[in-house]
Amino acid sequence: MIKWRAKYQVSTKAYSYELVMDALTAAAMLPALKREHKREAKLYEKYKDIHDSGEADEKQQTMMMKHENAMRTLGRIIETIEPQLNMKGGAR
Repeated sequence: MIKWRAKYQVSTKAYSYELVMDALTAAAMLPALKREHKREAKLYEKYKDIHDSGEADEKQQTMMMKHENAMRTLGRIIETIEPQLNMKGGAR
């Protein structure tokens, strides 16, 4: 029986999805999500530095945008899950 659900929704003209998980799954996934967010932020900064120096080619600019989107999406998911876990006292 699921007593608690973390819900994250994204919707654009191209696609829409919903991530639903129980508290135990959310608590287990949170460290991995934070790790991936940190990794994506590091890669984004790498490509942003190249871009800001004026030496980025088209592929590097594309990679910068890809990592920025991933970083922002993961950040929004973490921002949705974390307060709900703290409010509910974590997984029970």
